Amino acid sequence: MADAGPWLIDFAEAAPSVKQSLFAMGAGAEGVSWLISAYPFPALAEVLAGRLNARVPDRRIALLRFYDARLTGEIAGLFSFTQRIEFFAPTFDWLVQINGELTRLHPHA
Repeated sequence: MADAGPWLIDFAEAAPSVKQSLFAMGAGAEGVSWLISAYPFPALAEVLAGRLNARVPDRRIALLRFYDARLTGEIAGLFSFTQRIEFFAPTFDWLVQINGELTRLHPHA
C-alpha cells in the first residue's frame, strides 16, 4: 500500500518526473488531491497526519483515508458544516482530480 500514500509533496519543489507522475495519477482512476495552503510545509504535514485516525461510534480507532482522492468527496459529504470547516481549515483550496476531472471540495466542501 506504500504506493497509495499518504504522500504530501511540495509541487513547487518536486522533480519533473514526480510532477509527471502526479499529472498521470490525476488523469487516471486512482486520482490525486491538490491542496493549496499558506501553512509552512512541515506544519501542514503535521496537521494532516493528525487527521489520519478517527474514532468510530463504538470507540475504536479507524484510518480516515482522506488522502485517497477517490474517497475524499464522500468523506467530506459525511461531515457536518462545522466539521467540514474545521477539517479543511489548513487549506485555501482542496481539489481532487480523477480521470482528468478536477473537483473543488473546499471552500465549498
